Amino acid sequence: MSKSGRPPVITDDNAEILAKMKDRHDDWSIRILEKKFDQFAKANGKSYLIGKGPKRTAIAGWIPEYQKNKEKMGIERIWSSAELSRENIDSEAVRWLIAIQVYRKSYYSKLLTVREAKWFNFLSGFRKSFEIADLTEFGISLELKDVFISSVIATWAEIYAYREKIDTLAGIKNPDFTDLDSNIANADFKAIYQYNENYLYDAMGKIANREDVVKKDLEVFDNQYLLPSLINQIRFQEIEILVHSLGEPDMSHKSIRLYTTILAWILLDNPQFFKDLMKLPYVKRRNLLTSIREWVKDNPDINDDNIIALKVNELFDSVWEKGKNKTKFKKGYRITIDDLQKMKENYEKEGGANG
Repeated sequence: MSKSGRPPVITDDNAEILAKMKDRHDDWSIRILEKKFDQFAKANGKSYLIGKGPKRTAIAGWIPEYQKNKEKMGIERIWSSAELSRENIDSEAVRWLIAIQVYRKSYYSKLLTVREAKWFNFLSGFRKSFEIADLTEFGISLELKDVFISSVIATWAEIYAYREKIDTLAGIKNPDFTDLDSNIANADFKAIYQYNENYLYDAMGKIANREDVVKKDLEVFDNQYLLPSLINQIRFQEIEILVHSLGEPDMSHKSIRLYTTILAWILLDNPQFFKDLMKLPYVKRRNLLTSIREWVKDNPDINDDNIIALKVNELFDSVWEKGKNKTKFKKGYRITIDDLQKMKENYEKEGGANG
């Protein structure tokens, strides 16, 4: 006998949360999706499904719409100049878009997709506003201003594109981007921080795991939960140093974990080193991160923390002004298998911050 009362409703907020979960974990069944959704609601002290009745029924009714929207959306392909015959990009933005793809290659990053390129095109209209903004506090020289602005616009483009992707999957008819619009219109570079979704806990900032701490029973957690979080964490960490992200690293999972380890040590375990790093001009900070990316891409299996610290110091020496005293970089906290197990249990219990 079915329960009486108002049936459950999938609101736009509900659909957005469900779409994020389903996008990250396409193999989740309706039962698991309902469970994770409930965990998320409980962790945030809210009840997102309105009305009485089985929530699973409401989610089951929403899934076909999600699948239809996913098929309609198509493959997220990489943008190149060959797309110009199919996608309308303003001529003024084309040269910057081609340039940012070249920069991304040099940063060992994945290139912008067509969706992200479209947003880069739309947001390039703010270039003039950015050009008159005071960039001295970020250590941006006049000759690097255009590169910096293009990188900032590309980071914003990724944020807008991700929001659009999720809203499309969720089936939201009238998406609202006003929160993003107000910040980019005001050339608020630092506002990028709040849009980097780190859907595990703040403790993820100290993640430094590699293959030697990942046991067989945690491999699923490592790949389905930890790695996506680390990629988001890299964006946040790089923004902390550069004000923009260099883009998602185009490297192996091992290299991504090693790169996040180094960034976490810089930001959390080496305060004086970080202070010295931030004294450097923008281009030197960017070159240091690029050099670290190159090294971890080529050396994914380095397990000796002392070797890692020595390498960071060597790379730092290459960008530091000779004759000036600087702080030595030291290895930081490395998460243990017990820490990771507790994190997994805590995640499953609480539901995480964003599913």
